[in-house]
Amino acid sequence: MFRNKNRQDSFLYGFTLVELTIVLGIALIILITSLVSLRFLTKYDLDNQAEILAGDLQKARFFAYHNHTNYTVAFDIANNSYRMFNATQEIINRTLTVSMRTVSNDTIMFLSPWGQANISGFVNLTQAGRFIIVNFSRTGFTNILPAQHCLNVLDCP
Repeated sequence: MFRNKNRQDSFLYGFTLVELTIVLGIALIILITSLVSLRFLTKYDLDNQAEILAGDLQKARFFAYHNHTNYTVAFDIANNSYRMFNATQEIINRTLTVSMRTVSNDTIMFLSPWGQANISGFVNLTQAGRFIIVNFSRTGFTNILPAQHCLNVLDCP
């Protein structure tokens, strides 16, 4: 900032063009950095939600084996949520921050005493043009199939 000495009013101040350019440049750099960071956060959010779902399916399998009772996981695609329960209580009621695009079955039951699933299938999670498939088998094991391996949702197993 400089003081204009040519004027008689001693309280006139102003910014030079160089100062304004530097401030705008710094603001632009901060804006670009934050936008790039937000793009990476959505990628990690989708991966994180897939891991949470796979972990909850593994919990249901473990509880069926350990507690010698059947556990059911029921999906609600309209609300992007699922819940895990047994005959007496609800264990998990979780809403995902990503969209559940398709589910092969609305419910999965993990059977006592070995924790096998009554059916095999998949859950397709999607966000911002990316999707990830969470597979579950009749043996009760789950795995996450990255979206990079699929050209189209219909091509994925």
